[in-house]
Amino acid sequence: MKLKDARENYYYYSQKTSEITRQLGLAGIALIWVFKVDSGGRQSVPLELVRPAWLIVLGLTLDFLQYSLASVVWGIYHRHKEKVGIGEDAEFLAPTSINWPTILFFWSKIIVMGIAYVYLLRFLANKIL
Repeated sequence: MKLKDARENYYYYSQKTSEITRQLGLAGIALIWVFKVDSGGRQSVPLELVRPAWLIVLGLTLDFLQYSLASVVWGIYHRHKEKVGIGEDAEFLAPTSINWPTILFFWSKIIVMGIAYVYLLRFLANKIL
């Protein structure tokens, strides 16, 4: 295996993880919507589903921030390299710290979505059992 192969695996699996996390968020919102109740002509979410709903929204927000921040950081870095005269095909190393904020958002969204699903699964288990 070459370093390039390891990097490609990382890119593939982190992209898939992001896609699945996003799909879980949307599915979680749909699931919460299924269990909404009508109380006096007003739709409301059962109290047990409020926390997972907030966590899912937070997870989706972290997903958005991860990609938004990455585009800003890499855009600024690209512009900086362009200004100092780096050519289009020049080889250079980017600082490892450039990805730290987006990695923080990446892991945060996974953890938050996981916690949300623990609450959702508990709710479902109580409904089924």
